[in-house]
Amino acid sequence: MKKILYSTPWLLLYSRLAIALVFLVYAFFPIAAVRDSHIILGLFCFGFIGDIFDGIIARALQIDTTLMRRLDSLFDTVFWLITTYLLEEISKETTLLFYGIGAVILVVAIEYAVSMIRFSKPPSSHNLLSKFFGLSLFVFYVLLFLGISANGFGLFVITFGLVARLDALLIYLVLRKWTHDIPSVYHAFLLRNEKSFSRHKLFHSVERTC
Repeated sequence: MKKILYSTPWLLLYSRLAIALVFLVYAFFPIAAVRDSHIILGLFCFGFIGDIFDGIIARALQIDTTLMRRLDSLFDTVFWLITTYLLEEISKETTLLFYGIGAVILVVAIEYAVSMIRFSKPPSSHNLLSKFFGLSLFVFYVLLFLGISANGFGLFVITFGLVARLDALLIYLVLRKWTHDIPSVYHAFLLRNEKSFSRHKLFHSVERTC
């Protein structure tokens, strides 16, 4: 039982990657019965909920390692990128919204490039704005999967997403050395000036290198 419990965060983590691959296959070979039965929506909701609880469970068990955090950030990016591509293929919403999401993804790509160039490591800020952006994006995508028009809300989500990802980008421009779980660029400035701050246990991890 203990082994299963400690494996849960990893199972949730890799399940998100598996769901993304299923979405990718479906985007190229759509099956009407799958979408009609809302299996795709169910998988999307499971992936999002798993994204929330893998970190919470890992922190509670104190197994939130650097590797796990990096994979979490990577799999998040893959999951949302492929889900966006899938929705662009099957949704009737305006393509302009997906260009906006593309702009958010571009900022994420720049963030990755900056972190790799400066620190030779991928970013893993898990800033608070990005967490709330993920929640708003989840609601927006659920509406799209259900066929509900949400242009106005979509524009809000895109604007908020750009602000959130710019905050994450600025974190890795401000930091003197790589670290993870930085609530905001303000906290990055605190670290730059060698000032400490407390992280909320629900949202962020302490340093574990193994």
